[in-house]
Amino acid sequence: MMQKRNWSLWDSFRCAFHGILHTVLTERNMRIHISSAALVLYFAYHLQFSTTEWCLLVLIIGCVFAGELFNTAMEHAIDAKTAEYQEFAKRAKDAAAGGELVLAIMAAVLGFILFLQDGRLHTLLQLCTGSWLRGSALVIYGIIAVWFIFSGKNKRDGGKQIDSEV
Repeated sequence: MMQKRNWSLWDSFRCAFHGILHTVLTERNMRIHISSAALVLYFAYHLQFSTTEWCLLVLIIGCVFAGELFNTAMEHAIDAKTAEYQEFAKRAKDAAAGGELVLAIMAAVLGFILFLQDGRLHTLLQLCTGSWLRGSALVIYGIIAVWFIFSGKNKRDGGKQIDSEV
């Protein structure tokens, strides 16, 4: 059991960054969110989004990342408490995953609204196909993103896990 102590501000930040890193390394969905966000931000830059549009993008991306972190924290807390299957534990984990799914759907809808207005789809297609260098870079990014998404540990520490996808 972890002993309580007075944490310095630096210790608090260090623990928070460790939690983010652990989630990136062990949760495939977080790596999907990061890869998607990088591509969205790249396209938003080239489409010269307004300040308001940038604020919306950064806000929703931050919400999706935070949601995945909360979902992971909930799963780990439940896994630490019980080693055997319990219906209430499954429901709690499913609800946390559902909350993250709602955030991801909201992000996708916002993305469609922002990227499909004012002829931006045509501009995006030109951006992707107009230059062999840019097209090649996007293909290379896709390969790197797939490797990044599927390269993580995908295992939780301790081996105690209740599968929420039953």
